[in-house]
Amino acid sequence: MLKMPQQHCIRFLREAEGCSIRDLARQMGIHWRTAKKYTDHPTGTNR
Repeated sequence: MLKMPQQHCIRFLREAEGCSIRDLARQMGIHWRTAKKYTDHPTGTNR
């Protein structure tokens, strides 16, 4: 699980900057599935 500042950064880059999932993953140094998880579900859970 990512820390809250990282989660906020992912959401900001996706919503405000319009970055793709792939670009987010590269910038943050995380797997693309992790980036997708936090953009699709803001809390990071699939529930």
